[in-house]
Amino acid sequence: MSRSAGDDFDASRYFRGAGDLGFYNVGTSAMRGLAKAIHAEHRDVWTLDDAIAFADGLIEDRYLEVKSIGIEVLARYRRDFTPRLLPIWKRWLAANHSANWATTDAVCGALIGPLIVKHPELAPSCASGRAIATCGCAGPPSSG
Repeated sequence: MSRSAGDDFDASRYFRGAGDLGFYNVGTSAMRGLAKAIHAEHRDVWTLDDAIAFADGLIEDRYLEVKSIGIEVLARYRRDFTPRLLPIWKRWLAANHSANWATTDAVCGALIGPLIVKHPELAPSCASGRAIATCGCAGPPSSG
């Protein structure tokens, strides 16, 4: 799951000033593949609450790739998303567990976005929070 030895990619170049954010530099495809494998291994026994607990533990890790695995696994349960999840994700953002553009984009795009599509009545509560407002989830697109 790691990049080849000759690959000089260094994710830290794109995250200047990200504090203690660490990188394994293994790439998005590897992380998504691992998340898919974790979900496949546990899909018959895990509930949404299990996936939340898994992601909640990983989001606090200092490594970008660890955070992304938690988000990607949880996103596979999007059909089960309910409004009770929004405060959890707001807490992640407010506590700076996603204090970088990649994690914030993932939380917003893979978690909050699908929840807002399913429950558009939540859009006003997204637009009112400073941390959540970075997601740009001001509601579903207009039809006109």
